[in-house]
Amino acid sequence: MTQLKFGLMLSQEPAGIARAAHKALTVARARGILGLVRAVEHSVTERYARWQEDRFDRRYGVDTRGIEDDLASLGATGEHLPDAYGYEPVRATVFRAIMRALAIDPLRYVFVDFGSGKGRALLLAAQYGFRRVIGVELAPRLHEIARRNVQAFQHRVPRASPIELHCGDAAGLAIPDADTLLCFYNPFGARVLGKVAANIEQSYRRLPRNLAIAYRNPMHPDAFEQLPFLRRTVRNESFAVYRTRGFHEPKFDGCQLSPGRKPVPSGRGARFESCLKQ
Repeated sequence: MTQLKFGLMLSQEPAGIARAAHKALTVARARGILGLVRAVEHSVTERYARWQEDRFDRRYGVDTRGIEDDLASLGATGEHLPDAYGYEPVRATVFRAIMRALAIDPLRYVFVDFGSGKGRALLLAAQYGFRRVIGVELAPRLHEIARRNVQAFQHRVPRASPIELHCGDAAGLAIPDADTLLCFYNPFGARVLGKVAANIEQSYRRLPRNLAIAYRNPMHPDAFEQLPFLRRTVRNESFAVYRTRGFHEPKFDGCQLSPGRKPVPSGRGARFESCLKQ
């Protein structure tokens, strides 16, 4: 129904249809009918994904969209600034795919996002009902936008998970002494990622526990591949997932409730609504 609604919205733009028809003719001449079909499919998929992202921001009164590449202009400083990559929000569809691949019960885990930017991943995690949600961002202006986004989101979803924001160097963030999901959307280069991985290892050696790592766009996987207490459980073109060895927990597919739990209409139960839309 949602995709149909989106398609109807596109059909109500005559100028857009004329431009699309001209482009389609150009593609068909250059790539043939099969190439045209693939190009149309890609275009519609991308436009639908962008529409979904805009819908998320409108629904919660937040601003998590856009790509920010110049972190220095956003107030970021420090020795690790040259290693820091820009902000790009994770798509909700990708986040749900990661959660399905992890198969963990969010109520048992703390969520940490390294390079949290405007806070898109934090808000999505808060919907899933993690024990706590933590974000660390190097750029003060992105941190301030995230702060406003969290305030707006919590006003509309007061029962969501508590969210903590830290503005500073990710290499200095303490790893929580709890079962934790550590998320990385390719936020920085190998040097800083190696330091964060060393912090994770030190924390785990001091207190063995369930740790999970979700690495979106894994450009520097060696930082985690070389940690002997981790095993890679998923690797695809979009993300990689790592889990601590020797720890087991009840199977959780991201939609099922643990025994005795009941869904609530918003906040910590919002993940069940999301499951119905998958």
